[in-house]
Amino acid sequence: MKNLRKTAALLATLISATLLIGLTGCDGLEFLIEYKDAVYDISGKVINVREVEDATGYSIPAGGKVEVTKFGESTVLGSSTISSTGTYSVKDLPSGEYVVKVKNAVLNSVTWVGVPVSVEVAGGDVADKGVFAYTGTDLEDKALIILTWDFEENNTPDLDSHSYLGGGVNGPSTIHAYYPAIPINYRTQSSGRIKATLERDVTGTPMKNGTWYPVETTIVEQSGNSGTDDASYLRFYAHAFDGSISGVDNPEVIQPANAVVYVMYNGAHFGTFWPSLNTNSTWELFLKIRADSNGELTIAPSSWDGGDGVTTSVDGRSLSAMEGTGIPVELGQ
Repeated sequence: MKNLRKTAALLATLISATLLIGLTGCDGLEFLIEYKDAVYDISGKVINVREVEDATGYSIPAGGKVEVTKFGESTVLGSSTISSTGTYSVKDLPSGEYVVKVKNAVLNSVTWVGVPVSVEVAGGDVADKGVFAYTGTDLEDKALIILTWDFEENNTPDLDSHSYLGGGVNGPSTIHAYYPAIPINYRTQSSGRIKATLERDVTGTPMKNGTWYPVETTIVEQSGNSGTDDASYLRFYAHAFDGSISGVDNPEVIQPANAVVYVMYNGAHFGTFWPSLNTNSTWELFLKIRADSNGELTIAPSSWDGGDGVTTSVDGRSLSAMEGTGIPVELGQ
């Protein structure tokens, strides 16, 4: 019956028929036909987003679970055990919007944290879908910013993560944490009490060591300095060297990178951000992070309360030529 359902899925509707036969007088034959929606699979590989480019080997939460819930709901509709190579497959899901997530777990004394990933099932199986996880024991009181985009075989766009630090609530930001070719290394920068480290940079190719999803990660944390309030802020944006952040059609069509940013804090999901449509080469999220004097980070995606109860509008942004703003979406996790 399972194979029959898969075959019928090509017609977008599965029909199972139950024949009730009654031979009572002139009633003749009675037919009851029950219609059921087609069902599909979500499959792919679990990606450890914190594996750096020069890492040897590739650690994954083998033996853990991938769980699927309906978008905005918490009931688990399906699950899959993660194989020794990181693959998973969750079966028999009707069309709809789902959240796919590695279940938080301690495996072989290692704490794994799953990142909720949005997946749309629309009339067919979803294959090669990367689901993200990371080891979380050293990320207490830190934010992990994850920038990812589509993998297109030999035509994968090259996106870069950028963090501006310092300059107060609305700038101007003064210190730039990124990874250019020259100077040699600007991956880690500090300003006041805040520090940003670009942990993983992708140069137009998928991740190494047998993985195939382009992912960049940035860690934001307290710097250990006393600092001052006007120097303890960070802003984040992404830049596309080729392709487009979300695809543009004017004046010409440019390949979309379909970028997404996930933000995790203290091992929990803070928010997921998608760019506006027709966002071309640069996308500022207005993801403002402040390092407080009590040792905590405060995150604001679109506006900022400067501490006096007055919300500061993002109209005061200091970065120029930015296109689109991040839209935070809660995934029910």
